[in-house]
Amino acid sequence: MDHSWQEICPVCREGKLIGKKHRRILGLVTSLSYECDVCGAVFIQEGDKIKLMEVLDETSEIWLLYGKKSLYSDEWKRIALGKMKKNDDV
Repeated sequence: MDHSWQEICPVCREGKLIGKKHRRILGLVTSLSYECDVCGAVFIQEGDKIKLMEVLDETSEIWLLYGKKSLYSDEWKRIALGKMKKNDDV
């Protein structure tokens, strides 16, 4: 998986996404999340895709367009760089 999408937050376009591992079910199952060090947006890994799970400002354009949606890392990177159109199919 391309980790370069973590270099800039797709929500605020200022922060960096920091990966965190979470252990569940007696420590046997591990999940991975990413949190922006500036705006606090939270993404979770779901197989090959990443889902935007939480933002502090639920009126933000990115949340309204992509909140609770699972996208591939290259799609999140394009969003972070401002290269994805509002009417793109996601």
